[in-house]
Amino acid sequence: MLQIRNLTIVLGKKTILQNLSFTVERGQCVIIEGKNLSGKSTLLRALMGQTKPTHGQILIDHRDLHELSTSEKKHYHQSIGVLLQHPLLKVHDVVNAEHETLVKDLSFYEQKKHDFGRALKNHPSLVLLDEPLLGFDSENAAEVRETLQELKAAHVTILITTTDRTPYLFLNSEKIIQL
Repeated sequence: MLQIRNLTIVLGKKTILQNLSFTVERGQCVIIEGKNLSGKSTLLRALMGQTKPTHGQILIDHRDLHELSTSEKKHYHQSIGVLLQHPLLKVHDVVNAEHETLVKDLSFYEQKKHDFGRALKNHPSLVLLDEPLLGFDSENAAEVRETLQELKAAHVTILITTTDRTPYLFLNSEKIIQL
């Protein structure tokens, strides 16, 4: 279970998130919808442990994420899959050793597709997805939608951040949270 309790994040002098609270049960699909700059990516970074809340808590199975031991944090990070809106690959990563295709030679969408596969390779129990359909053509978007349906059927917990929930209505999400 994932619980967000009165989460407030202030960066510099700007309040990004204020008193956000919600609970996600195992296997639920939750859509977090908000305008650009509403704090969606900041929330994902907080859920990844990269941004510490100014106030409030992120509870993983009733334990504060920022109070976990080093080994518990490592286990948590191994149990999540993350797809950010901007590809994670670095120029020095080699995608295909046989052909030594460097990431700099891949398009944005090829990088994103690779990152999506990498986010799921360890069979995570929680996936954090920032606009997972953004930029894919209809054929690739259909593959992503099929994968999301398979994850939901397998009771993987899914959090999707988006500016528009419409493309994700097929998932019959248990919750839609407005930022």
